[in-house]
Amino acid sequence: SGAVALLPGLFHYYSSLVVVLGPPEFKVLLADCTTKIGQTIKLACKVTGTPKPVVSWFKDGLVLEDGPHHIITTDRTGTCCLILEGVTPKDSGQYVCYASSPVGHASTLAKMVVDGEYNDGAVSRKQVNHFNKTTKPRTRH
Repeated sequence: SGAVALLPGLFHYYSSLVVVLGPPEFKVLLADCTTKIGQTIKLACKVTGTPKPVVSWFKDGLVLEDGPHHIITTDRTGTCCLILEGVTPKDSGQYVCYASSPVGHASTLAKMVVDGEYNDGAVSRKQVNHFNKTTKPRTRH
């Protein structure tokens, strides 16, 4: 047994303190996705571990910083999110969430493909081409 002074004259007694260390482990993995230009995409995963792991995000091997285009969040439950606003074809690639702590490390990855067509609700060039192919050609008289 031991004693820890919390306030002068006040003592808290404890018999033992057990901390179980555990390396980072992803309970929910990232998932591959395909999207259109201009969309907002949220890549999410969940990691556990004791002590709490430090999370980093990478795209094609390069570290991503939190900013206007890459919003990075981690909540107290271990849910880690990378939010990409207004994606372009340059955002296509392999994304990795890497978790590390003094007792280990883990990672999860996903591939994101951004289709080259802008999705603003307007008729796309592909849809127009499909329409033109399915309509009967006009004949000249």
